[in-house]
Amino acid sequence: MGKKISDSEIIRAIEKQNQAFINNSMHFLYSQYFHPVKNYVLKNSGNADEADDLFQDALVIFYVKVRKGEYHKTSSLKTYLFGIARNLWLKELRRRRTAHKHLKVEDESDFQEELIIQKSQMTIRKVMELINEECKQLLIDFYFEGKTMASLTTKYGLGSEAATKNKKYRCLQKLISLVKGQKLERSDFRDE
Repeated sequence: MGKKISDSEIIRAIEKQNQAFINNSMHFLYSQYFHPVKNYVLKNSGNADEADDLFQDALVIFYVKVRKGEYHKTSSLKTYLFGIARNLWLKELRRRRTAHKHLKVEDESDFQEELIIQKSQMTIRKVMELINEECKQLLIDFYFEGKTMASLTTKYGLGSEAATKNKKYRCLQKLISLVKGQKLERSDFRDE
């Protein structure tokens, strides 16, 4: 843009809602003051697109403050716009840092949870190896595979669903007694 526009002309145009002059003013502000903001963002973990979005947000905030009468000429527009942009970018960096910390904590808790599950699975496998194969498979089919009593009755050739329930109960009691015999506690199956 060839012609320099003064800070006071820009403020008056916004206050009086001179739309044609406002558009020229915004283009002028962008062409004159965007590069220092872009350099700041690039030096502080940002990219060119983020700098562009940030500067546009700063222009909107500036425009709204002038319209509401909240802008008080305490510095040049260049300094004022850079200050708005800088504060917006610092806020964004804090938001990212906080999001990253939460993500990191979630990742760590997921890792801890996975270790607990693996430990419990190893303990369950250890105890399951102590019961006979048919009982082990029956308990796996019912508790882990979610098979119905009817399908278990057919699979194991038992006379009725009642007989299957009794067999499952006896297998479970055998497993419980083996757990007690191994001196395993409930805490062996979870993290306390």
